[in-house]
Amino acid sequence: MSKTNLQNLRLEPGKAVSKRWATQILEALQLEKVEVRRKRHQESLPIDSPSIVKTFSLWLYEDVHLQGNSSSTFQAAEVASPVGSSSALMSSRRASPGWQLRFDEIGRLIATSTSTGTQLLVPKEERPDWVIGKNTLLLPRVRKGFLTGWDSLSGSKGTPLSPNMRIYLPWIDSHLKAETLTSNLDQCTNRWLAKFANFETDRPDRVVLYCSDNDARHILDAIAQTWHTHPPKSKCVGPGFSVKGPFDTYYAVHLEDYGSSFGITVAQQAAEYLSEQLPDWSVVGLAEALYGFAAAAETTLERER
Repeated sequence: MSKTNLQNLRLEPGKAVSKRWATQILEALQLEKVEVRRKRHQESLPIDSPSIVKTFSLWLYEDVHLQGNSSSTFQAAEVASPVGSSSALMSSRRASPGWQLRFDEIGRLIATSTSTGTQLLVPKEERPDWVIGKNTLLLPRVRKGFLTGWDSLSGSKGTPLSPNMRIYLPWIDSHLKAETLTSNLDQCTNRWLAKFANFETDRPDRVVLYCSDNDARHILDAIAQTWHTHPPKSKCVGPGFSVKGPFDTYYAVHLEDYGSSFGITVAQQAAEYLSEQLPDWSVVGLAEALYGFAAAAETTLERER
């Protein structure tokens, strides 16, 4: 995105975001004298339960962040993801230097990454497609099932070095849109990672793009171009714990020293606050507890202007 466009990008102020999150959280729960009820599924939990933080975390992750969708990837039917259904993306590869190649005692070629220690076994019949130099492999950009229920697609030079920004793109729902987004991203940056749900779901985080915040200017430009080429036909709903931006796009910036899932992290922080403050819950207090997470996207993009 041009500097002018990034300067014009305005996200919800952090205080407004944290207040919205806190309101959604308290609307999802019903506090009674001796128990807390989960409104969406009519479950309940005693207020003195030793598992209250763990249970609250799951409830809030599913009912607020996932907008009422299950967090399980095992119960739904498997479907082809936008990248899994693209022959162009499935056949795309990227050069990856930094591999140590050796043959084992029975003649199999083993490639070991000098940076991560990852090992790959390269079948004999596939060596011409994989080995392109003394220490360089040609890796598939798509990894089917890299996590249970998810396919991934990486940038032309691999994954981001500091993937602290998450960009949720619920409108990338076809192989054509995924191909256009990939083409636009490849023209402006080379390190990013996107994951795509390969199971039947309405989760608002079914497509997530991970990138470094210092690539935000270029990433947002590619997203805008893709959106203008393939505008959604209906309204898109993003994750509950995110910041809405233009082009039906939702943002989150993960703070250091926390786990890898932004939604789970915020749900966990909220659950800990609610457990500690029982029965004196308030929107103001909860919003203050979540403010750092809510303001991170706005603060990060402000720094990049």
